[in-house]
Amino acid sequence: MDVGKGVEVAAPAGTDLAGLSLLFYDGTSGNLYATLPLTGIIDHEQQGFGARWFSMPFIQNGAAIPYLIGEADAIALVPPCTNAVQFISYERVVLAGDGQLAGSSSTDIGIWEPTNTETNMSLQVIGSSIEASAFSWDGPSVASPENLNAGQVIPQDADGDGMPSAWEFENFWNFTNGLPGEDTDLDGFSNLEEYIADTIPTNPESFFHISSIPCTGAPTIVFYTSTGRVYGVDVSTNLPGRRMGKRGVKPYRKRGGAMSVPDSNTVGHSKYRANVCLP
Repeated sequence: MDVGKGVEVAAPAGTDLAGLSLLFYDGTSGNLYATLPLTGIIDHEQQGFGARWFSMPFIQNGAAIPYLIGEADAIALVPPCTNAVQFISYERVVLAGDGQLAGSSSTDIGIWEPTNTETNMSLQVIGSSIEASAFSWDGPSVASPENLNAGQVIPQDADGDGMPSAWEFENFWNFTNGLPGEDTDLDGFSNLEEYIADTIPTNPESFFHISSIPCTGAPTIVFYTSTGRVYGVDVSTNLPGRRMGKRGVKPYRKRGGAMSVPDSNTVGHSKYRANVCLP
C-alpha cells in the first residue's frame, strides 16, 4: 500500500497558487477522477524559486506491470478555463476524455515506481533550468516535500542578463522584471550598475557615490561599501588620472560600511572618482 502520496509544484517565489488546480485523470477511461484546488504562496528557496507540496492520498497507481497491461494515469496543473500549464502521465500517454482538458493528450514522463519502492521515495525532475520542459524525469529518488528536488538546480542568472536571479527577485519580485539597461528609480544608474554596486535599484536615494570630502587638511574621500565588491579611487586635476593606493595595496576590498581613503599627495585642486566592480 502506497503512503505519502502527493504532488509538488515549483514556481517563482511569491507566486500565488490560488485559482490553480491539480486534475487527476484515469488512464483507462480517460475520465477525470479528482480535482484538487491549490492555495498558498511559493516560498523562496533557490535563486528566486521555491516549491509547495500537496498531499493527495487517492492518486491512482497506474498498472501493476507498467506498459504491459496498458493502464496509466495522469496529472495536470491548470489555471481556470484555459489550457494546462503541464499535463503529465506515467506508464503511457493518456487522452483526457472529459473535464477541462477533454481531447488533450498527456506527456509520458517515462519512469515509474516499482512495487518494492521504499515509502520515502518519489519521481522527480532534475536538471538546471527555469522552464519545466527543460528538466528531465528521474527516480525513484529520496523525496523532499516542500523543497525543490536535490537534482533540480535553478541557474544563478536564469535570464542571462548579468543580474543574478536571487537579486532580481529581491528587488523586482521576479527573475525577469529587472531590465539591465533600464534605470528603474531614475537616479542616473542602470539596474545592472546598481547590482554591481549592490545598491537598491528601486530607491532613487540609493546609489554609489562619494559621500564626503573634508575641505580642510589632507583630503579624505569617504564612500560606503558593500560585501563582496572591489573598490578604488581615481584622482587627477583632469580625470582620468592616477589610482590612489593605501599603503601600496590596491584596489581596496571591503566587507561593508564606510571607507575613508586619504590623499596625501594632492597638489592644488584635484578631482576624485570612486569606483566599484565585482571581484
